[in-house]
Amino acid sequence: MYGLLLRALQDYVLATFDPQSWERIRIAGGFLPQGFEPLMHYNHEVLRAALRQTSSALGRPVPAILEDLGTWVVAAAYDGAPRRLLRFGGADFADFIFSLDELRDRARLALPDLVMPDLRVEDVAPGLFRLSCADSLPELSWILIGALRAMADDYGALVLIEEEAPAQGRGISLAIRLLEPRFSPGRRFDLAREADTGAARAGITPDPDAHPDGQEMPGEFGGLSQAALPLDPRAGVDFASDPGGSAPDNPAPYHGVADGLALLSQGDFARLLPLHLIVSPEGRIEAAGPLLSRMFPGQEMVGASLFHYFQLRGPGRTCTLMQLPLIGGQQLRLEQKGGGLRLRGTAFSLGDGARLLLVFSFGIDTVRAAEQLKLADSDFSVIDVALELLCLTEANALAMREMRGLSKRLERARRQAEDDALTDPLTGLRNRRASDSFLMRLCQDQSPFTLLHLDLDLFKSVNDQFGHAAGDEVLLAVAAILLRHTRTRDCVARVGGDEFIAILPGLEPSLRQDQLAEQLVVQIAQPVPWRDMVCRVSASIGVVNVGRGHAPEPADVLALADQALYAAKAAGRGRVRHCNFPPHSAAGPGQEAPVVLPGGRGAVVGK
Repeated sequence: MYGLLLRALQDYVLATFDPQSWERIRIAGGFLPQGFEPLMHYNHEVLRAALRQTSSALGRPVPAILEDLGTWVVAAAYDGAPRRLLRFGGADFADFIFSLDELRDRARLALPDLVMPDLRVEDVAPGLFRLSCADSLPELSWILIGALRAMADDYGALVLIEEEAPAQGRGISLAIRLLEPRFSPGRRFDLAREADTGAARAGITPDPDAHPDGQEMPGEFGGLSQAALPLDPRAGVDFASDPGGSAPDNPAPYHGVADGLALLSQGDFARLLPLHLIVSPEGRIEAAGPLLSRMFPGQEMVGASLFHYFQLRGPGRTCTLMQLPLIGGQQLRLEQKGGGLRLRGTAFSLGDGARLLLVFSFGIDTVRAAEQLKLADSDFSVIDVALELLCLTEANALAMREMRGLSKRLERARRQAEDDALTDPLTGLRNRRASDSFLMRLCQDQSPFTLLHLDLDLFKSVNDQFGHAAGDEVLLAVAAILLRHTRTRDCVARVGGDEFIAILPGLEPSLRQDQLAEQLVVQIAQPVPWRDMVCRVSASIGVVNVGRGHAPEPADVLALADQALYAAKAAGRGRVRHCNFPPHSAAGPGQEAPVVLPGGRGAVVGK
């Protein structure tokens, strides 16, 4: 849990203040540049250190920061994901408070090894609750206060939250007084995050007058009209004699499920079985639950054939009208015609032995149904586990998204570490390890390339006379020159104190290398300003040309480059010497003598 809190604190500072504030906190606390990972393990001391540095950087007390953090996480953070996961807990604020008992187990369904506080809720008095946690970090109480206040606003409730002395002096305890459950309009909560796009994708236009914000419409019971209910007591449900829901004065003798259904009011029946159908012996729909009616907006299901809307599949075979009376007590599958939603359930024979009560759930299509029908929590039966399934689905999606993010961040960190291992920290050029690997690949591919081995003359004098800082400035200037005269595909590396290697793939021996080497010698000989002084060095370069189709050993190529470099130094400073691979082709008839350049520099341009 510390990883979650630390990452939330980091994101809160970045989102609410500015990146510079978090950078100061990170540096002062000695935290890693990439920050905190929510799925990594940290200890309490790391959290305390982060809170101390945050309090110092922002000039605010820790309790105020944590309260704001709790409010921010619920009200504004992470595209509303925490708020949505909490809203799955209840239809109103009181229901949500009691769901906090289940928060730990809900989290473990998504991430079994996630350690969450074991919150306990007590119903002290009407409208008064106590939220406690025996073994928890003390900072949690301030976070909870902020989060609970944000959730109360989300539900539109007026709530008073106070800290109490915890039992036995350990953990935390909060007194939550619900002053007004509907103090103001709450925020809309759709079970499906993409309800609109899901409905559009399915070609369904939800009825705008059905269940706005999950509330029942006047004149209806949970969306089920009275016309949709059977008035014949033999059907097992009788609402005609008593609109209040009591049993009729002279009820007919019912058996099994019919006895219980006869005692239900119309609204209770709809809430208990929102996905039900009552079907006549002829296969005509006599009643349809509110959710089934919403699957076909604008259509009157009552009186129509069951098979007009659904494909009914019995165990192992397609059920026909002739087989309909035989399926009582069997498990069923319905599929909305046209490749729509799938339902799972069972059939019960009602009192007359002919009518059937079909009771369903969305099953595996619960998520699709929430998207397409824009369902609210009040649409489901109180005994349905659909809300738990939807909550788990969203929690798993959030966890997987975070894991993918962690994987990407770790991959970037790995690549950065590899890049750092192949980079010279002073000049930013490649290092010897990188140039050796690059050279090995070219030799194995039998590709043509040219290798330049460059050594600075008089560099030790610069260090001795002006200091190592001046020497570093000279090295940076040389690195800039090398990068300016080479291509992005070339490998330019610093392989020693004042030694550099440039490997140019794809270049056959030509005047191009001669001109490049001459340009480098001329450019490096230019004075380098250092404070109010001038540093001067020159460069000796050994060049090796490897033709196409040769597969030399990298050590042999480097040895030839060393020989050419030594020859350049022996001939005087600021010179270039060439040789070819294989070595016997390094000299031949007609090879030109060294050409002396201005300022005493010279280069061998013959092949």
